[in-house]
Amino acid sequence: MKSPGTRRTAVVLIVIAVIVLPVWRVIDMAPTTSFPGHFGVFGEMMNSIETLVFPLLIVLVTCLGFYQALVARHVANTRARIGVRTYFGRRLASSAGGAAALFFFQTLTAFVVAYLVWPAVGDPSLESDLSAAEATAASYTDFAFGTFLRQGELFFGIAYSLWVALAAAAYAALAVCLLVTISSRILALASPFLLYIASELIFALAGVPQLSFRFSTFPMGLIGTDPLFAAAPNLVLLMFVAAFAVYVIRRAPTNPRLA
Repeated sequence: MKSPGTRRTAVVLIVIAVIVLPVWRVIDMAPTTSFPGHFGVFGEMMNSIETLVFPLLIVLVTCLGFYQALVARHVANTRARIGVRTYFGRRLASSAGGAAALFFFQTLTAFVVAYLVWPAVGDPSLESDLSAAEATAASYTDFAFGTFLRQGELFFGIAYSLWVALAAAAYAALAVCLLVTISSRILALASPFLLYIASELIFALAGVPQLSFRFSTFPMGLIGTDPLFAAAPNLVLLMFVAAFAVYVIRRAPTNPRLA
């Protein structure tokens, strides 16, 4: 594993890319693409390639520090000063909170660009034959969480950013818990991404792609999908990870990987 300084540099670069690349995507598309309203601009940012590797980005940014601490047996030195449950709880909160903060900010940045910056620069590349009212009405049905938009644009921006943040926190917490549960730490770090991809493949083959974890987090284009149906996969994941975290914390004093 790379040195802490190198790892921090890599993390900073990934964080910058997570925030900047979706914005660059729509700027690059603008000369050759017509966006169906401001939601169309937002949807293109949220459909960037990052959605395909969402859990992998989370693990790289928030979980490698704990991985290195386990490899270096830093926990053994720390247990003399604070309880192992407290130590693990802090690590869990730090990783989950960091992932939530990053993707809340990323999603909110995309919202600000689409709904505030885009109009301020003259709404480049918006479809000229589609009125603002028509574009807004279409977004209610072209987005599984259109109910957020019905409550107002600001409510939508904050509510949807929180939804993505919760999903990010779940994947970070899952990776941290798996690091002290299974023997292969590399597999533990890869498991959230493998779960994410497996759900997409399985449900795509079954003809219900909207049940995958990716579409539950980024449901752009799921026309007419009930919001609770779209939310269900992530809600199940959140409940599982919460129960798993409680289990791991309770067992922490006797966990040999935290010794």
